[in-house]
Amino acid sequence: MELTNSWLAFWLQRRVLLEKRLSFGKSKRRPPLLEPASAEFIAALAAGINSHHTLQVGCGLSTVALAVAAQTTGSCVLSVHHEKDKQKIVQYFLKELGLLEFVEFITEDSASFIAHREGKVLPIALYMTPVQM
Repeated sequence: MELTNSWLAFWLQRRVLLEKRLSFGKSKRRPPLLEPASAEFIAALAAGINSHHTLQVGCGLSTVALAVAAQTTGSCVLSVHHEKDKQKIVQYFLKELGLLEFVEFITEDSASFIAHREGKVLPIALYMTPVQM
């Protein structure tokens, strides 16, 4: 599985996108950025599983890494997060990278989203974004 082309484009544009990120929102508390090695591991793991759908609980830069994997494998990411504003920021990055079509966003509390689907079979790989303190 070759991640080189999309991965290279992602990292070449990463610095510009991260600088733009600072212009969004007025929050004093910023979550730590996803380290390149971690993002590469997430993308490789998601691509290696080769699932048709990936459910991500939360959203952030890891969504971009999962979108790179989805582009590589021809799959899609379903990102469930309760903050519409954060989703808009991630959507902006994905659009800039040409990856928006590989991610579907659902604005809902992840616990209620999963509870409503209890007992249903979902052919997905699950990735949960670590809670930012």
